[in-house]
Amino acid sequence: MYGFEKNERANIDKDELKFFQEVAKELLGFNEPQLAAALTAGEIMEVCDGNGETEK
Repeated sequence: MYGFEKNERANIDKDELKFFQEVAKELLGFNEPQLAAALTAGEIMEVCDGNGETEK
């Protein structure tokens, strides 16, 4: 998965949207231990929101 600035690309295509929806559905089902394990394994990463705060 990747991120991009809106000035780099207008939007994502239908296949990408479907993929992101499937990934989001799976991640939203994770409990705290699963999130911690995925973070430790490098499968997900914390992202800074620009205000010094991090989100998973």
